[in-house]
Amino acid sequence: RPHPAEPMPPMPEGRLEKTARAALDTLLTCQFRVGPFPPPDLYQSFLEAIRCWVRRGKPIRIFVGYGSYKNQNAVSYNRADWADFFALCQLVAWHNKLQRVYPPGLQLQLLFDDEVSLLANRVNKELTDSYISSVSALLRTLQLDSVFLPPSRLTHNAWFLRFGPYQLFRFILMQIAERRVRRWERDPAHAEQLQRMTEFAKHNLVFPADVSAAERERQAREASHRFRVCWD
Repeated sequence: RPHPAEPMPPMPEGRLEKTARAALDTLLTCQFRVGPFPPPDLYQSFLEAIRCWVRRGKPIRIFVGYGSYKNQNAVSYNRADWADFFALCQLVAWHNKLQRVYPPGLQLQLLFDDEVSLLANRVNKELTDSYISSVSALLRTLQLDSVFLPPSRLTHNAWFLRFGPYQLFRFILMQIAERRVRRWERDPAHAEQLQRMTEFAKHNLVFPADVSAAERERQAREASHRFRVCWD
């Protein structure tokens, strides 16, 4: 269960710096970190953001990137399951651990990357809607609203780009990204990374049984390319 957040009174600058570092080091412990400890420049960037919340005595707000549908190569359904339950519990444990050194704790918000899934992998929108609504229902059922804000979706942040004059703006942005990504892809130094990304893309695509290996490879390359363009 989430530990209740406690108020943090204003503190002198010297103690503020110590508290901010303690909070960040707690968030970056091995229990909650994937990969190596961040390099000094990235650590300082994180610390600057943490310092802003600590100075105000507010919960540290973090957006958590979250997949927008269940991998259909792994399961036949598209709703929250035990994997999501344990993921949410781990995030609550993250808040509880921080709360011991920084009483306000965390304020988390899941950010579903449905925009990229729809554009890059051309996923059926019904799949993303079903899964996102079920994860939202799970949050409510577990009564985790003291730690989690209502989830957000990338499509909600980009909806205006689909209307009127903004469509031209979106088209221009996509063309710029397309040229930048094509230039990056033509660099021989990136050939090995491109192949790895193509292999990863195959895990996110569902191929009919009668599709040839060559066609699967082509579709995976195109999906991997669209993914890079979307993120750029």
